[in-house]
Amino acid sequence: METNKIKEVYGDAHSFLMAFSPEKQILVSDLDEAISNNYPTIHEICIAYGEETVKGWICAHIVNLTCFANCSELAKEQVQELSAIIMKECLQRKISELLHFFYCMKSNRLVCINGNISPVVITYNLRQYLAEANTRKWVLSILSIEENKKVFLIVEDQPKTKVYARVFRSKENAEKALEERDYRTGERLYPGCHIIERTIE
Repeated sequence: METNKIKEVYGDAHSFLMAFSPEKQILVSDLDEAISNNYPTIHEICIAYGEETVKGWICAHIVNLTCFANCSELAKEQVQELSAIIMKECLQRKISELLHFFYCMKSNRLVCINGNISPVVITYNLRQYLAEANTRKWVLSILSIEENKKVFLIVEDQPKTKVYARVFRSKENAEKALEERDYRTGERLYPGCHIIERTIE
């Protein structure tokens, strides 16, 4: 989603924060909805409103989660560093996916160690959640493609756990996505990945 379109839909930074406040997590309680809708990605929101706005938004959800779980309050520095890590890990994720992640933490769908909500517990659960979301994206992509059609996937050269992929119907779009770079650092968003071709039978 283009920057102008994002601001046209969500208004200024304050309006954006209100539109995606922690209270709105319950509106995205379904994984398929979270990954299939037309919400902007974290990367696109960073461009539209700036990184500090995005990190502040994530901080609000972290604080809300710890309050919900009745856990010890995290230090300000912990919350800030954790928000920066989540932003970095989720640049290509839709904002709705993060809303759904926090909803899953609250609804006990993910792991909580002895009721403790620490930065490491949150990042561990985020990794598990992203793996589940990647798998579901793959399934939905396959279901939406006609039989005997070629698809092009971006996959890791050496998968650490599972082979996660983005699916494209044209090689041109896959190649374009593979060359996408972080707007801040210029680094590739998909380092150590390559494109493979598959035929859906």
